[in-house]
Amino acid sequence: MSMGNIFNTAALLTLILFTFSVAGMSLFGQNVPLDGDFVDDHVNFRSFYLAMMTLFRASTGESWNGIMHDCWAGAGIIAVIYWVSFQLISFFIFMNVFIAVIGESFNDNQQAEDENDILALKKKDIKAF
Repeated sequence: MSMGNIFNTAALLTLILFTFSVAGMSLFGQNVPLDGDFVDDHVNFRSFYLAMMTLFRASTGESWNGIMHDCWAGAGIIAVIYWVSFQLISFFIFMNVFIAVIGESFNDNQQAEDENDILALKKKDIKAF
């Protein structure tokens, strides 16, 4: 029942990751050295694929602050603004929206089942009594 809403929410997450990947490639692509504690050959912004994978990893909370500190060495304070805004949008807001979509679909299904149940007692029935 909620697959359409989940698909729309996943498409929005993909758009957010795409936007931040392009911005990250522009800001950190050649400026950040690959010899940091967290930024290396597999976690960097040198290609679009690696930028998307880095941001997907960071959106789950995996070492995002370490990557931010390594990016700070190459880009300065803009790295802090970039990473904090990405975390606020992707993890704290977006994941809550994703959970809300699933919860709302579950709630709608429960209400539809309750309306079909003839013997179910409702508050309006109790008040009418």
